[in-house]
Amino acid sequence: MRLSFKIRGSHLNKILDRYVGIPALLLLTLWNRLIFRKLASHANKSVFCIQIGTIGDAVLTLPALNGLKKAGFEISILTNPSNDEIYRLNGFETVCIHLADLTKPRKFLELIRSLRKRRYSFVIDFLQWSRISAFLAGLLKSRENMLVGFDTQNQFRGFIFDRTALHSSSVHESENYFRLISLVDSKIQESFTPRVLFEEKIERALHEANLDRRLGFAFRNEPYIVVHPWSGGFKGQNKEWPLENYLTLVNLLPPQFRIVITGSNAEISRADLFSQVPRATSLVGKTNLVETAGVLFHSRLVITVNTGILHLAAWLGKDIVCLNGPTNAKRWGGLRTKEEQKIINLNANTSCSPCLNLGFEYKCTKMFCMPTISVAAVRNAVDQIISVKEDLERHPRIKSKPSFYGDRGDSGLIQPVY
Repeated sequence: MRLSFKIRGSHLNKILDRYVGIPALLLLTLWNRLIFRKLASHANKSVFCIQIGTIGDAVLTLPALNGLKKAGFEISILTNPSNDEIYRLNGFETVCIHLADLTKPRKFLELIRSLRKRRYSFVIDFLQWSRISAFLAGLLKSRENMLVGFDTQNQFRGFIFDRTALHSSSVHESENYFRLISLVDSKIQESFTPRVLFEEKIERALHEANLDRRLGFAFRNEPYIVVHPWSGGFKGQNKEWPLENYLTLVNLLPPQFRIVITGSNAEISRADLFSQVPRATSLVGKTNLVETAGVLFHSRLVITVNTGILHLAAWLGKDIVCLNGPTNAKRWGGLRTKEEQKIINLNANTSCSPCLNLGFEYKCTKMFCMPTISVAAVRNAVDQIISVKEDLERHPRIKSKPSFYGDRGDSGLIQPVY
């Protein structure tokens, strides 16, 4: 089902979401309390989830959703086009909407009517602060279901839900999502099981797209390092490392690796800078999400800023060097999903970073913190990952549960945690 308004990235939409959304949410809550006084009985194990955020948000919900699925729950997910393939490739049923359609009365009513015909025991809103998603959840309230969502400080949205998880700014976001699904069944455990179905679908898509010929090299057989310099979303440029630093870096990376630059259509003009590097291949604007996932999957290492590509690469089990400025790696770092996987976070060396919790609390208007991460620190991290993984059989240091890394050493380099 496929029905642009943005949850993130528009200051006007944030104002409307807060100052129109909160009163509307309060009125809907009063209506629901009046009409649906009796609590739901949960006759079946069916769950309807709402996740209309970013790609990174969607990927971080996967361990919690896999836990629900493993416990026998039937899951459907209301999502947007950017996240639709992420969920479908991981075996979930989706209802995909263009967010602009939420502002069109006829299409909006058609969506609500079609969703209310379904019978769910639980409706889970995975968004942390948006009143839009909470309002959608409230419109799906019935005598047969229970609404579950976040109570986030100063966001005034938790009152619409029957059960709430207190959203914490001191834990990784995947832990917040797990706390949310624990309100459905306290015995559910996060699942980091191998993504065999995901990987098989990616391989099939790559074969059908004849990607080797389009890209001009045998990416399944030739060793390469992926560099993803860009960040989308609200003030995404503040998360980006200076492009001239990347130019210096790629010339210092191990010579046996081709350098592959990934990105969307929006970065095509900026990516021209990498034409100066003979062994660099730019795929910017040339691949869709599934094809990009395939390129990540076959790479030796991914160097990226903290954005959706980070979380997608982590979910695929890749080794990663991540550059964090305004983003807190302890809150939004990539999750290890394989025992031998290595992720190193490099943090900016400024007193005001990190400053982001929910994704919009920037304390500056210009890119200030990211340039404090040195090229030498990134090259050092690359050397650590490649040498450590090659020596893994001789020096096994395995952590039993997937995790992220967050402690900064004296040098500014995140110290590896095993």
